[in-house]
Amino acid sequence: MVGGITRRRVERSHGNGDLCLAPGQWYPRYASRSGTNGLRIEGERVTTRSKKGVALVLAGGRSTRFGRDKARERIWGKSALERVVDAFMSFPRVYVVGGEGPLPKRAKARLIDKDPGAGPLQAVISAFEQLDDSNFFLCSCDVPMLSHGWVRHLVQGMHDEVDACVPRLDGWAQPMVAYYRKESLDHFRQAWADGERSLQHVLKSMDVQWVEAEEAVAAGLDPMQLVDFDTPEQLKQLVNTNTVSVRSGLKIETY
Repeated sequence: MVGGITRRRVERSHGNGDLCLAPGQWYPRYASRSGTNGLRIEGERVTTRSKKGVALVLAGGRSTRFGRDKARERIWGKSALERVVDAFMSFPRVYVVGGEGPLPKRAKARLIDKDPGAGPLQAVISAFEQLDDSNFFLCSCDVPMLSHGWVRHLVQGMHDEVDACVPRLDGWAQPMVAYYRKESLDHFRQAWADGERSLQHVLKSMDVQWVEAEEAVAAGLDPMQLVDFDTPEQLKQLVNTNTVSVRSGLKIETY
């Protein structure tokens, strides 16, 4: 603590994958400035005046390993998609990108994923062909334990000097549960134009603020809430091991 302000280390990700301290080494933890909530429609494009930006929940994957649509898998009375969207209660605009089926009540609209199955990099680019560029929180629909606490921690803790605030668990970056500044969209578009399809690769070109598991635990957050699932077995294990799964008599349902 310095002057009552929590300090956090910021690291920079270089193209070679190595990490080093960003200039200044330590930065104070700033509160987010959500700005004025507002929306105006310009033809088919949406412009939001919130400095917090928008939340994008990707739901256009093929769910090949799961065998059915993961977004519609019911967990404790709600679909996986609904549970993820609910975590963004503080965002003025939450958009579902791609997919089919009922739209969660908290979601503003479903955006078209013009090439479903092409991956998250293309889905983000496709979404911002329908929205004005802004800060954005990116999340996939298969992280059903995501909490509002995690969302708040990443948004409020992101420093002005970085392109993205990304959790890192056991050394693995989690770019699909992360908060990005609007300037990072240039990196997304350039990577796609260069033929790159991996979000992990895109991070290497950005100034990234990493949030380690130890920091999250110290802040009262559970790293297990960021775990996704690809198979029915993984989902059952996730439900059984998650700290909020102590409720008994609940079962996974599909529709």
